[in-house]
Amino acid sequence: MEVAAEVKKAAKRKRREDPNEDYSAIWCVFDQDDHLLVREALQQASANNIPVAYSNPNFELWLSLHFQSQTAPLTRQEAARCCAQHMPGYEKIPDTMALLPLLEAALLRASELKNRQEERGVPRESPWTEVHELVAAIRSLGGSA
Repeated sequence: MEVAAEVKKAAKRKRREDPNEDYSAIWCVFDQDDHLLVREALQQASANNIPVAYSNPNFELWLSLHFQSQTAPLTRQEAARCCAQHMPGYEKIPDTMALLPLLEAALLRASELKNRQEERGVPRESPWTEVHELVAAIRSLGGSA
């Protein structure tokens, strides 16, 4: 999170020097895993007005949503197994071209999951991902995601 805050400050300085020098947005992407300072990172992002794409238990949840819905809490190992089941040979680097045809389903599932968790009063508890919001932001800028 500190890196994102520093990049944002540096971009602001550069923009003062050269108005053509600009970032469209700066996001912080991270997951729960076994990290102990997630709450602090989320607070720091909010204090610096930096949007986050947080996943709990891990990024693999986002990848698995390309293939199936997920409503029950799961461990990071279970999320990794799900990825391996749907993407044989998966080891932390997804084949994004193979996932692209499944993107719309993943976006819908992630949105439904977020709404469900918020309605239940357990935002950011497993399972949770905000990666779909980052994808939507990229799309709004004319990106290819």
